[in-house]
Amino acid sequence: MVVVYRSAARLHRTRWLFDQAEVIAARNPNGTVVFMVVLPSADPPDKETRAENSARLKKLGDKVRRVVTVPVGDGLRVNIVRTVMRALALIQGQAQSFCIANTIDEGLRRLREVATAETPSRETIVADLRRLYEALGETSPLTLSERETRP
Repeated sequence: MVVVYRSAARLHRTRWLFDQAEVIAARNPNGTVVFMVVLPSADPPDKETRAENSARLKKLGDKVRRVVTVPVGDGLRVNIVRTVMRALALIQGQAQSFCIANTIDEGLRRLREVATAETPSRETIVADLRRLYEALGETSPLTLSERETRP
């Protein structure tokens, strides 16, 4: 599952996202992976949304092998995202399944560490990210250098 979060993390968005995650997890008996880019415009979740995130992640359990989050922006924003994601991982008791990457390239490497035959290729994930950025009207920071296209 590839996600680009541009707007505030609020309950209706979280519910929609987890509804999609549950469908994907149901189709993948060996578990799934999540690659999430959080743009500077995305505010952190409020109390209600944090509770929903926690409950829905618990429900998914080991159906999610890894969640890789790449916060984009200045130091303060990046640190807020890091703190929220670390707290969520600790609450869930899944710290080993959650990764916070400094760059998209690093995040893709961390995702590939737990890849299976069913996991989309790096090229496919990068193409999906580009399409998401385009759909959101955002400028994609992605360029496919030879290094980025390696499996």
